[in-house]
Amino acid sequence: MGCSVCAKSFTAFRWTHTCRYCSKLVCSACSAKASIVQGVKLRKPRRVCLTCFMDAKFHQPPDTRLPHSSTSSDFGSPKPLDPVFHTYHRAKPPPTLADLSVFAPRYQTDATYFLLLEQALAVIGSSMGLIQLIGTRDVFYVTAYNVDDLPPQMTRVEAGLVTLTADPTLVQEPYHDDMPFIRIPLMLATSCIGTLEVANPSGYMPPADVIKDLQNIASTAAMVMQNTAIESQHHHPNKRTSASRLRQHRGNSASTTSTSSMYSASSFRDTADSTTSSNVSESAECMMEALLTMSMQTATLLRDTKERMHCVV
Repeated sequence: MGCSVCAKSFTAFRWTHTCRYCSKLVCSACSAKASIVQGVKLRKPRRVCLTCFMDAKFHQPPDTRLPHSSTSSDFGSPKPLDPVFHTYHRAKPPPTLADLSVFAPRYQTDATYFLLLEQALAVIGSSMGLIQLIGTRDVFYVTAYNVDDLPPQMTRVEAGLVTLTADPTLVQEPYHDDMPFIRIPLMLATSCIGTLEVANPSGYMPPADVIKDLQNIASTAAMVMQNTAIESQHHHPNKRTSASRLRQHRGNSASTTSTSSMYSASSFRDTADSTTSSNVSESAECMMEALLTMSMQTATLLRDTKERMHCVV
């Protein structure tokens, strides 16, 4: 039995915690202490998992209205129930993750996202792609490969990100009208925090297994973004980074190996010791591979479970 969020096994160094909202077992890295649950302030903070913490219903007051209990007609026969569609409006984001765009400089100097992008390009056989972070009004580019002349920051209208869906779509970017892109949303709970976009010259949606692999990579990128934001808030609670310090890293080399090395060197150029820079890059690569493997294994397990349930039915 492991963590319900990251699926890692519990050890002496990875303790078991229980989410006070959904009662699932989680580890310390995938949980946080909350003092306000559904608008009610608690006497002492309770630990909840990150999935519940990012859910809109967790921060909304409970609905105290009584439902209409009439289920029969005047003639005594059962009255057919009309389909009910629930729409949950996202409440004010939690203060620890109010706007992930403040962490854009931290994301843009992390080689993990570039390695994830390389994995996505290898899955679909493309040579052009990018990962972008969607803020409240603006769009920030985390990393890009072979995409030239990208502005460091655009509004959501300029980037064509006014309407977003939770499903992969085929889009025409305003800065590359002649090249269609496959857009995979980076989802956290019920909100989209960014997109993974890879070029697809054929103009058609790839097979379902390729889409599934791209979604796994996008899920890993979203998880890393969330963990980075929480870790940065934990170590630097009063530190805020200005958007004017955004840096852009692009790879335009035909060799992914040389491009990755160039990206790693430029990403950690502020580090005095080059050996430390290399170690950080290697650890980031190992973390990316472990997270990617975990997300793929989880997706395969869920898919097999659904198939078995379908066979039983």
